[in-house]
Amino acid sequence: MSKREFSITTELLKDEQKLKAAIRKWVKVPEDEADVFQETFATVIEQDKHKKIDNPLAYAVTVARHFAWKLSAKKSEPYDETLDTRESECIEQRYSQHQQISAIQAVLKNMPPMRQQVFIRRRLYNQSREHIAKELDLSEDAVKKHINRALAQLAMHAQ
Repeated sequence: MSKREFSITTELLKDEQKLKAAIRKWVKVPEDEADVFQETFATVIEQDKHKKIDNPLAYAVTVARHFAWKLSAKKSEPYDETLDTRESECIEQRYSQHQQISAIQAVLKNMPPMRQQVFIRRRLYNQSREHIAKELDLSEDAVKKHINRALAQLAMHAQ
């Protein structure tokens, strides 16, 4: 075991009870709890080999939630989102976000079709300007202008 593996293992074991308590909320069978814990532990150690994890417990909880969800999906048990610890946003924030999304959608609908298409491809689908230019038979400068104008239009309506 390398020094780095030992370090991440020590960190995880220090918070083992917290992680198991979180897992217990998402799985119903003790054997499943052990499976999710083991899969989570192995995944976090493996991921840390590639990129240092700053907050192992937070990362492990996210990974465990994923494994618990996958396990419940295999057993055809519905995932209970009320047990999700991330569910801490208040209603006002959700409503505000919904209003912002609606406003952005309205601005997008009113954009010229080409500008709208370029912007969506770049920002939603993360396509490169070069790829968009080739696909839509535009120059890269034209793509850049469409994106800038779309951003300006969105910013103008955000005020």
